[in-house]
Order: sequence, then structure tokens, then C-alpha cells
Amino acid sequence: LPWDDQWYITYGEEAWRERTLGHVRGPGFDAHGGKTLENFVGTLGWLREWACSRMFGLGTQLPWDDQWVIESLSDSTIYMAYYTIAHLLQGEGNIMGERTGPLGVEASQLTDACFDYVFLGRPFSAEACGGVPEEKLAVLKREFEYWYPMDLRVSAKDLIPNHLTMCLYNHTAIWEDRPEMWPRGMYANGHIMVNGEKMSKQKGNFLMMLQCCEMYSADATRFGLADAGDTLDDANFEQDVANSAVLALHKEDVWIRSVMAGEIPLRDAPESEYTYMDRMFANEMDFLVHETDRHYALVHFRDALKTGWFEMQLARDLYRDWCERTRVPMHSGLVRRFVEVQTLLIAPVCPHFAEGIWGEVLGREGSVRWASWPAAGEPDKAARRSLNFLREVVKASRISMGKVRTAAGATPALRVYVSSAYEEWKVAVLRKLAQLQAECDGTLPADLMARLKKDFGADDALRPVLKAAMQFAAFMRDEANDRGPEALEEDLPYDQRDVVETNMDYLCAVLGVRSIEVVDAADAAAASAATGPDRKKLESCTPGKPAVVVVE
Repeated sequence: LPWDDQWYITYGEEAWRERTLGHVRGPGFDAHGGKTLENFVGTLGWLREWACSRMFGLGTQLPWDDQWVIESLSDSTIYMAYYTIAHLLQGEGNIMGERTGPLGVEASQLTDACFDYVFLGRPFSAEACGGVPEEKLAVLKREFEYWYPMDLRVSAKDLIPNHLTMCLYNHTAIWEDRPEMWPRGMYANGHIMVNGEKMSKQKGNFLMMLQCCEMYSADATRFGLADAGDTLDDANFEQDVANSAVLALHKEDVWIRSVMAGEIPLRDAPESEYTYMDRMFANEMDFLVHETDRHYALVHFRDALKTGWFEMQLARDLYRDWCERTRVPMHSGLVRRFVEVQTLLIAPVCPHFAEGIWGEVLGREGSVRWASWPAAGEPDKAARRSLNFLREVVKASRISMGKVRTAAGATPALRVYVSSAYEEWKVAVLRKLAQLQAECDGTLPADLMARLKKDFGADDALRPVLKAAMQFAAFMRDEANDRGPEALEEDLPYDQRDVVETNMDYLCAVLGVRSIEVVDAADAAAASAATGPDRKKLESCTPGKPAVVVVE
């Protein structure tokens, strides 16, 4: 190796590092993930002098020593600032700058003073600015000031220890006194696998983007990529997902076109005459609009796909099934709202599908790309829990029916036990779990069960039922981890009996039973009459968790 001089950038200089570290840790920067933030902070802790130049290869010449070129990781760290004015200096289709751009400024006229005026707000000097009028530079400055800083930079996780951290460093150096110009967010992603394996020509699983689009279509490929994952872990493109997306998008397109063409009977009614499921469907759409918006804002495309497509489909399917089984046509206004909302929520992932529905079916002018995000009211949490309880009744009923053999041709009946209140010792357990959850910022501690066993053993009321209390605590811990704080509430915000009785026609039809009896576990007469399987079911039900007995 030759013994040559080398140029270094002194990353790690104390004041510079602290300024950059303060920005990364502050509210003005979003790393889109705790692990990514840790990696940035770690890199800022060890990155020091960096050899920023080389004597061969492609690159920009070092301004003060033209025998060197800037090496690739050190280069292009603030080039996005130029993006804000490139359309005026170069214009469309002029990437090599072979002709004068729309602003009428020649490349030879642009001096360092011109860029200092535009990017740094330095005073204008006609002599130093190569004859470019201040009015034209002011146009460039206005563009830059409008568009900068960059809200999000997306790149590979490999670049956090070098290029991306250098990008942060160089912004805090060049715009040292203007922190409002520093990057607001960086999103790092992993590599991509195919069907759980690393892509390799040797394995024959190497896929090119054009090849995928030809095999599955652009939208189905994007669908598979959105489903592949969003974290620093390697994303996994499943070909089965892309393949199934082709059918799913086609089926949805056919259904939407048929229902909007009037081929499926619908009904009109004012909101005051909504059925139970009308209200639930409308509320579920509001909830999914907010959830999908939140996921997109976090750049969590898999979660956005889950709420904006899969859960929207489930909500529509339940509504459609309820209406078919109760012989009540779907509401025309809610169906149209579903089509509009579904189209807008999936548009970032499947724009061609959305474009067709938006213009051809809904008759909207302009592209779906310019459409506003759908408006949505504040979701009714109690209504959502009511709907989830209805699903629990169906689930618990099917489990119980699957364990019982009925005579051929016989139609069974069901007895559904519900509990409107917890026993006193269960209330004590819930309060203890809620207390620990509040103390740990909404999560339960890792040593939860050990702490509970110690506390319950010292509690005169809980010591006699220690084993049952620990079992109940373990069950509610899992519920709280899955559903959040609402799982630990002592009272329900809805009437369980009313939910079952309101949906009696639907439940009997979907379960194939002749009748359903609802029994409150707090009913003393019913409790005393319950024997055998009924007694066990009665004792096992809790608020929001029904227990079902099959009656011959």
C-alpha cells in the first residue's frame, strides 16, 4: 500500500458531537424505532476522524485539493438541499444540465456565494454571485426555505454507522445556528429475503422488481412488500402473499363494481334508524381510519395494511354476513362510505387498484393521489367492546358446540352465561394489576408473577384463594398485554344481555341453533339451579367473557 497523505473530517469533536447528539435525542428528531435511535446514539459515541477522500473512482472532486475525490460515504450528505431548487436550475429531463433551466441561470454563473445566499442566508453580493440577479436567487432561496428541512430520510441499516450519521453531523455543522434546518427523521430498514431465505442466484430465488411486476402486477408486488415487514430485521417477501393479493384485489374490484352498480339490494334510512350492526360498522370504519393513519405516519406499512385492508375487509364481511342472515339489506350510505374509505386507505400500497375505483366506480374527478385522507369521527370505545363481545359469544358457542355431539337432524339450543361483576377477590387482583400497570407506564413488570405471589400471600383476603388468584392474574395479564388497560376495568360499558338479545336472529342463524337463553351468573336462582357442566360454565364466566352450554 502506498504511503500517501489523507484528508479527514473530524467527526467526534466534542461541541459538534454534543450538538448533534442533542438533536437526535430531542423532540425534533424521529428515528422511527428505539433500536434505530440506539444505533444512532451509539455511533455518535464512537465515530471519530473519518478518511473522506480517495485518489481514484467516481466522486466529486475535493474543492481545495482536486487530485482527490470525496469517497462515497462522505459524499451526498446534504444533496437533498439541492433537490429543492433543481427543478428551477435544471428542469425536467435535463439531469446532466446540458441546457439552461427554467430560471435562466447558467451553471457557469453559479458561485459559492450564490449557494451561500440561497442555503445559508448570507448577504447578496452582485460581484461574488457571478452576475446572477438577486431576484432569481431569491426565488431559489424561497423554494429552499419552503421545502427544507427534510422530514424523512429512508435508507439501509448498514449506513447508520457511517453515511446517515455523517448526514446528521454535516447538517448540524453547515446550519449550526439554524436547528430548524436539521433532519426531522430517519428511517432505517433491513435487507429483503424471499420466502424466508436470503436471495441468491445460486438458490434460484433472486427476484428483480420488473420480474415481480410481470408475475403478480405492480399492485400485488407492492402489497407483498408492504406485508414483508418494517423493522431493522430483514423483510420477508412472501410470493404466496403477492399471489393471493392478485385474487383478493380482483375479488374486491368485482364486488365493489357490482354493489355500486345496484346489482346487490341496498336500503336507505336516516341515521336515527340504524340497526345495531349499522352503528357498529360505521364505528369500526372510524376506528380503522384513525389506526391506519397512525401506522402510515410511523412508516409501519405492514400494520397499515393490517388495519387499512385486512381489518376493513373483516368489518365489511361481518356487516354483510349479519345483513344476509337477518334479511336486512345493507345500508347504501354505509356501503358507499366503505368503498370510499377502503379505496383511500389502500391507495398508498395499491395505487392502480385505487385509481380504478376512484375514477371509474366512484366517479371522482382527478387522481386518487390528490384526494384528502377520509374524515372520521372519534370512535366509540364502548361500541367496539360491545362488538368484540358479540364475536366472543360466537367464538365461545362454536367451541362448546364442537365438543358436543347432537342427534342427527336435531337443532340444539344454547345457554349463554354472562357475568356483570367480578367476585371480590378478583376485583382485588384487578386493582393490583392496574396499580402495577400504572406504575410501569402502561406495561406490566417482567417479574409480575413473583411480585403478585408475595403480595397475595401477605393479603388476608387473598391468601385462602392464592392458587385461583394466581391463575386469574396470569389470565388477566395476558388479556392486558393484548387489549391494554381496558382489560383490567372492573365494570363493562355495555349490557351483555342486551347485545345477545339484540342480535338473537343473527346468532341463531350463524350458529345454526333454535334458541339462545342468556343467564346472568349473579342471578341467585339460576346459580342454585346450575349443576354439572352448567355449574362449571357459570363459575368460569367473567365480565366480557361468556361461557356457553349446549342444550339438547
